Amino acid sequence: MYDLRQSLRRSPIKLGPLTSVTIFGGYAIAFDCALWLERQGVTVRLITAPRQAAEIVQGTTTFLEMLQGSTLSFEVVEDIQSFCRQNDTTKYSPSDLAISIGAAWIFSNELITKHFSGHILNSHGYALPQNRGGAGISWQILRRNRLGYCLVHCLEAGVDTGAILAYEEFLYPPHCKRPSEYAAVYNKENTEFLCTFFQKLIGASEDLTELTQPEYLSSYWPRLNTDLHSWIDWSMNVGDLDAFISAFDEPYSGAQTVLGDQEVRLKKSHFDFHQSTFHPFQSGMVFRNNAKWICVAAPGGTLIVEDVFSGTGERITHKIRPGDRFYTPSSKLDEAKSLRVSYTANGPVTK
Repeated sequence: MYDLRQSLRRSPIKLGPLTSVTIFGGYAIAFDCALWLERQGVTVRLITAPRQAAEIVQGTTTFLEMLQGSTLSFEVVEDIQSFCRQNDTTKYSPSDLAISIGAAWIFSNELITKHFSGHILNSHGYALPQNRGGAGISWQILRRNRLGYCLVHCLEAGVDTGAILAYEEFLYPPHCKRPSEYAAVYNKENTEFLCTFFQKLIGASEDLTELTQPEYLSSYWPRLNTDLHSWIDWSMNVGDLDAFISAFDEPYSGAQTVLGDQEVRLKKSHFDFHQSTFHPFQSGMVFRNNAKWICVAAPGGTLIVEDVFSGTGERITHKIRPGDRFYTPSSKLDEAKSLRVSYTANGPVTK
């Protein structure tokens, strides 16, 4: 029988035994992996970007404050190219590994080959080559995909194109609906996977088989921005409306639309088929409010929304009257579909 995986295998790459690891990135997985490596006696350095350092990660604590309260060696770097050139005395070998875990920069081919000697990897928590790019959890919710992935591949100048070295699959449990719920499972599974990956390279060298990504199976999904892309199109069917609102729920600020003369944000949605026959002109119209949630007419069913917030952040669900209508100006929908956003070391850039 023809084995596609066998045909995509390349000669193995030798890594380990690890003496030092440089982690480029931020947030929970990078932080937890760095602490774990430090406990194993591995020299660790964590390099993060200004926008990641400023992110609130726990209560009111920023990622920078979390790093400052730890024993980790770290640096906040805006220009990764200049930083690596200034630190070019570091010569990477199979025992000196670099890995991107949510890094905010694009690494040039020159840096990958000359500075890192090819010994830099990337952690990607989605199936490759089918899900290259960013905003993975929100896209996953939009597509109603409950398969989770942990994956390490060689870093190349292309976006998520390098040969795969290790991967595992898992399932998101039924309670996962909002990005925060997906992220909790994602962080746990990927942290455990990466620590197991590192463990194999501590104290011994490993020949890791490189699995080439078949380009004809590839797909790329761009980054999303809640303020730009979360405008609700009320012509969507009720299931797609529910998925759309859920994709921009916690920890994000919610999906956007207009009620009367004010912009509002929606969170905690559900859909129901008890009342499902509506005319398209009724879509977006509130037909019931029991003070705890509202029922909104939608194509194919009833959209139930628990939380509606004003522009100032006030919960106004109980103030909405039957007969009120949500609508989104076409100009907002056009912008959401025509504009793209990229995230630099300092923050989002719209283009």
